[in-house]
Amino acid sequence: MPNLLGTAPNQVPTNGDLGSLAFMDSLTAKVLPGAGITLGTGTICVGTYKNEDTLKTIKLLVDLTGLKGGGTAGDLIGSDSTAINSTKQPCYIGQIPAGFTSLGGRMTCLETPAGGGTDIDLYSATEGTGLQDGAVGDLTETQVINAGAQSAGTVTYFAADPNASSYLYFVSQGTSTTAYTAGRFLVEIFGV
Repeated sequence: MPNLLGTAPNQVPTNGDLGSLAFMDSLTAKVLPGAGITLGTGTICVGTYKNEDTLKTIKLLVDLTGLKGGGTAGDLIGSDSTAINSTKQPCYIGQIPAGFTSLGGRMTCLETPAGGGTDIDLYSATEGTGLQDGAVGDLTETQVINAGAQSAGTVTYFAADPNASSYLYFVSQGTSTTAYTAGRFLVEIFGV
């Protein structure tokens, strides 16, 4: 049992015991999406970045409900809302932290997409300015995952690693402009 100073509930370990805790070097931070994702009705996009003693991971959980493709293969998926400044907003699902070196990752489809197209790819781009219905080719981009049609249980591994400070986008390879009513994904990135 460690030596403690103070009285409960405000007890703290003494200096001798703090040394045994020094190996615990971890940091957890949120990874935030662009407003072109958060403005989707019913959309969920949450993410974390975790650094555990130089092993780094990024996890993004996305529910596409309320988002739309653009009607042309290669268009960015996002919200078409103009609620902010009467314009569409950037629709990236997260940004890779500075100093992160990706060593691979995967995308897992947790719920089959419905409403919009099911052929959904993952791209990274140096710009965080991509808008729903915009062509991914208009950005300085790299295709990270070419997944094909998605259904619950599909796991696709990265074909390319996103760079530090780059932005991640979902891209529809279909022609639907209908809002998604379902479609959940877990994106995991591993690095140092």
